[in-house]
Amino acid sequence: YGQLVGLSSFAALRGMKGQSAYCASKAGFSKYLESIAIDTINEAITVTDLAPGFIDTELNRAIEKRPFLVSAEKGTKVMVDLIEKKVEFSFVPPWRWWLMAAMVKRFSRKQLSNL
Repeated sequence: YGQLVGLSSFAALRGMKGQSAYCASKAGFSKYLESIAIDTINEAITVTDLAPGFIDTELNRAIEKRPFLVSAEKGTKVMVDLIEKKVEFSFVPPWRWWLMAAMVKRFSRKQLSNL
């Protein structure tokens, strides 16, 4: 019984200019969590994959553009709420990044290179 929680990233969704290794590692980790969820589907284990956008931390403060930036406190609260709800997958914060995901999936590589 239990819950396995992993943090992937919005960056797992598509490749981004100058971020090939980061995007690849996050995409791989997200699919790893999904595979564990499938492998344990008949067990009492919940696998949760949270994919944050920009949370204000030292890790990303040097990045010029950080759309939909949220404080570490707000990001943490949202993640705790999602974990307690035992969601399988969610962007953090959810609604803004779900909307962005719908758009980014349709972008051409040329459009992605201009972001």
